Amino acid sequence: TWDDLADDVPDNNVRAKLKELYGHPGNIDLWVGLILERRLAGALVGPTIGCILGDQFRRLRTGDRFWYENEGVFTPLQLQQIRKTTLAAVLCNSGDHIDRIQRDVFEYRGDRSIKFYEECELIPQINLNVWQSCCEKGCAFSSSAEESIIQNRKRRAHKIYGKYTCNASDGIKRNGDVWKPDQCTTCECKIDQIWCSVEEDCRKTST
Repeated sequence: TWDDLADDVPDNNVRAKLKELYGHPGNIDLWVGLILERRLAGALVGPTIGCILGDQFRRLRTGDRFWYENEGVFTPLQLQQIRKTTLAAVLCNSGDHIDRIQRDVFEYRGDRSIKFYEECELIPQINLNVWQSCCEKGCAFSSSAEESIIQNRKRRAHKIYGKYTCNASDGIKRNGDVWKPDQCTTCECKIDQIWCSVEEDCRKTST
């Protein structure tokens, strides 16, 4: 009824005009109804278009066979790291002249100063150790064409600023740093990758 429409279109004059033009609430043109709806709290759209947009994104996600959350693509630990990715980290890793950035790149601060900026080294990064596969000779990272492109961009960006670092479990390591996460493993930071080797004799002794 028109009275029910009052919750979404509170203006009496607008509802009267709609009643005059359409006769019944069910006849209101979709687009007209969408732009007249009261906005949802904290949103720029009303409930109907919010539902439509949500349904569209849900269909895009579930219908995409390359969607990263599809079963069997990544392990739970890998998904956990992927979900930690932020656009700030992506821009730091892929940009050639970015060494400081706002942590939330979508938030407008209204201030032209850089006091809200942080060094890219302080922006959380994903832990690539969860993509590490071990074999008899030691450990090596799995590779792919896409990962190679990303790493090449990171190396180019680091080369400009001379900042070769690796994000280890116990903190940031510099290029060339060597450390032992445990008594049987030796790791080294090379450019921006962590390379680890396992001492087989040590492992047998410890067991």
